[in-house]
Amino acid sequence: MKKILICLMAALLLVGSLVGCSGNDETGEKEETIKEETTKIPLTQENFSEYLTIECEISDENIEETTLLGHTYLKPSATLTVNLIKRKDCSFEDASVTVELETWASGVVYKVEDWEEVSIMSQKKVERIIIPFDGTTSKTYKLTFETRPQLSGSVSFPQIRAYTKSASGYVIVK
Repeated sequence: MKKILICLMAALLLVGSLVGCSGNDETGEKEETIKEETTKIPLTQENFSEYLTIECEISDENIEETTLLGHTYLKPSATLTVNLIKRKDCSFEDASVTVELETWASGVVYKVEDWEEVSIMSQKKVERIIIPFDGTTSKTYKLTFETRPQLSGSVSFPQIRAYTKSASGYVIVK
């Protein structure tokens, strides 16, 4: 009799556990699990612009004027912000980009402090930028320019170009 009672209890426990794991919720409908498929793509210099855009923005422009021995020297300064902006619905893993930033100006000789001189009117800086998981980041640089003596107090700020030198890591596309 004890054996029959133990077998009956075991059967009830088994049936109860099967009913409890049936996947039905309170309304009696089955739950569906949706698994997102992702693709992991190497980030390269060639496909970089497909996933990210580089924008350069100059702000906080200021010009200090100094007169020495009858010559006016201008000391322009500004803030350069380099923005990486995601172009697609994706994320990034262990990703970075090496960017060459270059200034150029016509008619005015600029020397950007701590930047390599390319020509009398152009300087460059090569920077590695880490790309976060969400792909959006910015990096800020304080620019101080040196100019040759000017005859007038007007000066225009140089323009900035950004070139992708290399890219590494992975793009995860949903």
